[in-house]
Amino acid sequence: MKGKFFLIILFFVFFFFLFQIYETNMETNNCRSMDLNVLTINSFDIIPDNPKVRYIGFSFADMTVTKLSTIEGLHFIERPQLEKVKRKLGIRENELITKELATRLGHMLKVDIVILGDIETGKEHFRVGAQILDLRKKENDISDLFISEPVEGSLENIEKNIEPINKIQREIAVTITKAIPVALTHKEEISVNKDFTKSGNAYVAYAKGRYLYFKYISKENDEAIEKFKYAIDIDPNFALAYAALAQAYTQKAGYFKTGDRILLQEAIQKSEKAIELDPFLIEGYVARGASYTYEGLFAYYSGAEEEAWELWKKAIDDYKRVLDVQPHYINVSLNLSKIYIFRNQLDKASEYLDSLCDRYYYEPAARFFRGHLYTLQGKLDEAIHEFKEVLKLTDYMNPFERDKESPLIIESYINIAMCYGEKNKYDKAMENIEEAKKINPDYPLIHYALGRIYAKDMEYEKAKEECEIYLKLNPEGNLAKEVKRLLEKLQEKLKDNDK
Repeated sequence: MKGKFFLIILFFVFFFFLFQIYETNMETNNCRSMDLNVLTINSFDIIPDNPKVRYIGFSFADMTVTKLSTIEGLHFIERPQLEKVKRKLGIRENELITKELATRLGHMLKVDIVILGDIETGKEHFRVGAQILDLRKKENDISDLFISEPVEGSLENIEKNIEPINKIQREIAVTITKAIPVALTHKEEISVNKDFTKSGNAYVAYAKGRYLYFKYISKENDEAIEKFKYAIDIDPNFALAYAALAQAYTQKAGYFKTGDRILLQEAIQKSEKAIELDPFLIEGYVARGASYTYEGLFAYYSGAEEEAWELWKKAIDDYKRVLDVQPHYINVSLNLSKIYIFRNQLDKASEYLDSLCDRYYYEPAARFFRGHLYTLQGKLDEAIHEFKEVLKLTDYMNPFERDKESPLIIESYINIAMCYGEKNKYDKAMENIEEAKKINPDYPLIHYALGRIYAKDMEYEKAKEECEIYLKLNPEGNLAKEVKRLLEKLQEKLKDNDK
């Protein structure tokens, strides 16, 4: 009798585990069978427009993407890519997005679904709505997804009661998953329904910080840092604010070239805190991967190549985790390609860059780094073509990319010049050097390039002078060691000529 009872218990235990495995597989298969590219318009329209609360419209779109980005099979287009296409189409920053504009943006970005939203405001209340444009359907109809009940109070004072905002954001995210439709795993349900903070003041500080961060201007980035720090002071468990602060620190140290390694260490710590608080938060891994990437670059240029590779291995792990869920995070793929170029793993770099250039023909940074890759592979004509393509894409660039301090434009001219120098086409090389000088005549890389071009043309004295100018302008620069080696060779050549 006891033996039979034991067998019955064993059977039920086995059946329970079998059911759990089946349920998990069903959840996974439901998600993984879906492969949809989704664009969320970067800000819910404020109606009527009010510059004081535009950051709230941006926050609704931003947090909607963050909630949904953990869902496997929903692939979101990043905000910077949307901004590039809007600039090309001449759409102003706060222009109302009509169905026709949304359709054009969706087709240019090759998406299946576009999500839009609006916030109608009055003196004593506001109402939030969301719409979906399904480009999988021939008629491209736009459908109302969600319209909230009127919320009492003014948008300008939402920090006094954040619960209605959190409730609406939860409802919008859930409604979108039902409209697509997508079956959520238990983990995904938790993420979609999660409130990032219960503090109105922390929410407002974070939302203002994100609005400033995406300006891609150094001054605004510094202001964003202060907003994120304030949000964390108010709510020490605000994981999203830690990730955002890490990204802003990394942007300051790397993107804006302050070279502050202490700041990068801070960025790593903040991103790790974000991951500790919320292990499913994609932004935490994006932020930490970027911090490791730049920290590795600084280590590499200081001569610590082994340290650089250890940091880059950590970055690769974070980036691959992100791309498994969100394959359209362009900066993640770009950073991976840079790492593989530095490691001389050119085939791997080529995989990422070819994929980016095929899908995002308007992305100048992808073209720029593919030009570098072709140069290293000795494909000079292809490299020249890529750098020329970068110069055609200025309409897509953000303010920093168009700035004279940005490498994209000036270094494209310089790299074209060096390629022509290698091909012994010195007239064309000098034409592009002159274009670079119009942007910034004291840019150190110009003199490095001239040193190489003159050396190739056997004008050793001129080459020597240019190398010396480079070292005077940038004695600790990334290419200083290489320039010193070139200078030694030039001095030997000059001695031989004297003999």
